[in-house]
Amino acid sequence: MTATALAFARWREERGERVGHEVIAVENDGREEGVVPGAQLASTVGRFATWHPVALTLPVEPGAQGTDARRALMALKEHLRETPDRGIGHGLLHHLDSPAGPSRTPEVLLAHRDPAPGKTGWPAAPGATGWPAAPEPLPLPAPVLFPLEITTSTEESPDGPRLTVRWTYAPGVLATPDAERLLTLWCEALETLAAVPTDPVHTPSDFPLVTLDQEQTDGLRERFPALRDIWPLTPLQEGFYALTQLSGDDIDVYTVQLVLRLDGALDPTALRRAAAALLERNPGLRTAFVDAGSRPRTDRPGRGGARLGRDRPADRALRRARGGPAGARRRGAAAPLRPHRAPAPAAAAGTAGGA
Repeated sequence: MTATALAFARWREERGERVGHEVIAVENDGREEGVVPGAQLASTVGRFATWHPVALTLPVEPGAQGTDARRALMALKEHLRETPDRGIGHGLLHHLDSPAGPSRTPEVLLAHRDPAPGKTGWPAAPGATGWPAAPEPLPLPAPVLFPLEITTSTEESPDGPRLTVRWTYAPGVLATPDAERLLTLWCEALETLAAVPTDPVHTPSDFPLVTLDQEQTDGLRERFPALRDIWPLTPLQEGFYALTQLSGDDIDVYTVQLVLRLDGALDPTALRRAAAALLERNPGLRTAFVDAGSRPRTDRPGRGGARLGRDRPADRALRRARGGPAGARRRGAAAPLRPHRAPAPAAAAGTAGGA
């Protein structure tokens, strides 16, 4: 999705057209049991293919590199997750649209189709999606709903996962040089995204139980590098937390601390390993209670990322003294594809190795 957005932004810029208002159709398998109460799809196979429009609005300039490309990836991830049930409700609204104001069908379809169940190995032909073609011949000339269809699939190979893509376009709408240029820009965008540092990055939608913005999420990630999950406090926890905060540096009757003074020879390395093993076996000990926004949250750092003890102001001041860390579109429209006459349908295919 991000590669498509970056490719179209550069393509529009090269042609002197408006950038940043591209709308494409995104295909899903339609297997959303929650849409119909009581529905059970476990005994069914196949796809109930649906599509919904997605605005490819980028927070960066065309040709973004490095951290800007990652910002684009994060923004589109959040945009996609804002759509309930992966957009399955759009089809009903689309077909019931008022004749007085019909909605416009996007001109580009992006679909990711996994290989058929049980199928392994490299596809027989470049760009094959893994699903066998129907035996019935397709009537020609075939109707075209989308002038450009981008179909991707990820399959295992001896060298690891590989992404295959098949571009199918209507030459009567999209000229062959334009299609090939878009494909080149798309592959270049994939290479740019693949070169972005792969450090784990959280966005607010990773924690659906709480309300956070990106700045708050980044702050928690900075404080807890191995952050795994964030939950809201229960009413009882929230009450205890409020009383603890009100106590300040005074005695906290709800926190019991046991201090052990060890005599004799001590192996600090063995002691640290034992403490780490204790945290590995007990996820509750890796839990921190912090303020994020207007209400306190429960954060669970991942293994190896926990910190013992409470994070009082005195502790933060001590860390600072030691030099350690202090703490934690819718308007406008893109230009349509310009009609171009050519004799017959055609397809361009490209492959990007590595995942």
